[in-house]
Amino acid sequence: MGLDGMVVLVTGGSRGIGRAVVEQFAAEGATLVVHFRADRRAAQDTLAVLPAGDHMAVQADVADPERCARSSERSSIRWAE
Repeated sequence: MGLDGMVVLVTGGSRGIGRAVVEQFAAEGATLVVHFRADRRAAQDTLAVLPAGDHMAVQADVADPERCARSSERSSIRWAE
């Protein structure tokens, strides 16, 4: 069973293990939201290797709930309730 139609947020998804997780979810058909804290270039590089889709990168400090909320507002992410 693939992940077509699913949106997956991977925190720390721009490098290392997080990037490998992002690539695997994308290979299964998911649309990815790649979180990064500071290295925008690494996040853009990660997006560049994914199959075509509506993938996006979002910058946030996930230790700060207020910053997470602001990031989701700026990026048009709509969280399930």
